[in-house]
Amino acid sequence: MKKTGLYFKDTQQFITWQDIKNNFNLDLFDEEKIKIIQFCQKYIQNENIDFELNTSGSTGLPKKIIISKKKMQISALATIQKLNLENEKNFLICLSTDYIAGKMMLIRAIEAQAFATIASPKQHIWQEIDTFYFGAIVPVQLKSLLDNEDIWQKFDKIKALIVGGASIPSEWKKQIERLPMPVYATFGMTETVSHIALQLLNTQKKQDYFEVLEHIHIQKNDKNCLEIQSILTDNQWITTNDVVEIVAKHQFKWLGRADNIINIGGKKIQPETIENLIRLHLIDFFENEEFFIGGMNDEKWGQKLVIYIETKNNWTTTKMNLFFEKMSKILPHTEIPSKIIFQEFFERTQTGKIKRL
Repeated sequence: MKKTGLYFKDTQQFITWQDIKNNFNLDLFDEEKIKIIQFCQKYIQNENIDFELNTSGSTGLPKKIIISKKKMQISALATIQKLNLENEKNFLICLSTDYIAGKMMLIRAIEAQAFATIASPKQHIWQEIDTFYFGAIVPVQLKSLLDNEDIWQKFDKIKALIVGGASIPSEWKKQIERLPMPVYATFGMTETVSHIALQLLNTQKKQDYFEVLEHIHIQKNDKNCLEIQSILTDNQWITTNDVVEIVAKHQFKWLGRADNIINIGGKKIQPETIENLIRLHLIDFFENEEFFIGGMNDEKWGQKLVIYIETKNNWTTTKMNLFFEKMSKILPHTEIPSKIIFQEFFERTQTGKIKRL
């Protein structure tokens, strides 16, 4: 068996899983690396242990929750089995290990006895990476990969690349389909111990729905919100704020967040649906600008639709008029935002999600 363990890309330091298990002297490692190694030590050395994890705070205040090693192991092995990942391969870990996504990549690496390359969780990482077998990234890192087609060839041996943390904009679809490696969108949260469903976005087997992992059961409530039952939820049904369409027993389409729904005169509008249409048909109006559809109080209708755009330079009147004209051709009258609000910066969570509220 070849040597496997943690390889820190920035300092080219390596420590085997066996050394981690045996309490190897960590004096040569800096504080951040010691924290990662010690997390792995606790996982490897203890059969029964609980970990305190932070939620991202995307839908409210961040909070701490307790998750057992057993649940982490079940989740990690389910992903390894679903993607048919082989042992002793190179796993790329370029997410913050302070949160569930990064921690679960460490655990998948432990369970697969992988050679785990730890890289800085920054947007433009690809020039620093030679190749890898399996990795997890967030959408901003995916966008950086899509924008650098000249380096795609060196990643053509990747078994799977999973993308989570936020929804993937629909306008990236055609570029994703051209990538040489299988790319999966993930659905999950800290409370479900990382993702519980995957959606293949490219190759001949691409899907337009999420498919849950083997041990997961799903249904939706009377508000069309997804409910999940699994050993990871102590076999209790937990209700999410995610509005879905159930396609089949183990498959669903994600439509948006219930807490984002805008109520206009009794009509409930899912803003993500409008955003996807704008991204699909009018993305040329945006010069690398982020945007989202939100609601404002309205005396007559209760709420009204507005579009928030993150930009340092407000649009000209001519551009705004043309934008509204184009929107009227792709959206129903009741779903056209009544105004544009420009903001220099959107507030974001530590994992990069826009705080709509």
